[in-house]
Amino acid sequence: MKKIFLISILLVFSCFNKTKLSELNEKTLIDNNWKIIINPFTEWEVKFSKNKKVNFKFSTYEDQGIFNGKYHINKEKVLQISTIKGHGSATYINLPKELKCKLIPMKNSLFYLEKLFCNNKLEIININKKVQDGMTRTFKNTKVVIKNTQMKATSNLKLRDMPNLKSKQITYIYGTKNDPVLLTKFLKRSYIKKDLTVKVIAKTVSKFKVKKWNNYWYYISIDSLTQTGPYHSAYSKTYGWVFGEFLK
Repeated sequence: MKKIFLISILLVFSCFNKTKLSELNEKTLIDNNWKIIINPFTEWEVKFSKNKKVNFKFSTYEDQGIFNGKYHINKEKVLQISTIKGHGSATYINLPKELKCKLIPMKNSLFYLEKLFCNNKLEIININKKVQDGMTRTFKNTKVVIKNTQMKATSNLKLRDMPNLKSKQITYIYGTKNDPVLLTKFLKRSYIKKDLTVKVIAKTVSKFKVKKWNNYWYYISIDSLTQTGPYHSAYSKTYGWVFGEFLK
């Protein structure tokens, strides 16, 4: 009886983690929201319509533009986008006049499940298909469980680029959306300050021993700023790993 119960649990867990890839057809393109994410400041909205037209639209702190094209799906299930024209700077993503794209899973993403991967390595992400809480993923060779929550640092805490003490410590410019934009007023930090609330994205599947403690490593994001000019910056996010013993 116990064996049957364990098998049932494993089957449910397996099905939960294996999400079905959408079929590449006109309905999938039209019914979902698509984006090209370049960085925290540059995102392109990609909109497919029933008249076989596709619209690329972007806006940044210093530029904006609209590009239009036509699309169709061939017998090999390849999306072909042609005659892309418009105004604005397409250099952000090296947008060509024609694209050929296949719908593929995003196996290592902590945020999304599928994307259109195009011939110039352009990625058009289906932002409706998101990774769900409790899913297991492999991120930078580390097996993690998605954990969408917030936690607070109980002491000053080092932020690292990998889940181990030997990995590089991440330095960032601390700031939030409500801060002024002059960089001279910002503080560079190489740690997370005590009592700061952080956004948890995932945690390691297994616990690790660090000195006298056994706990998970957590992959988190914090509010930060990125330099956009000699004396200015823009709101951003900084990502990294922290040891769970000092989060609550």
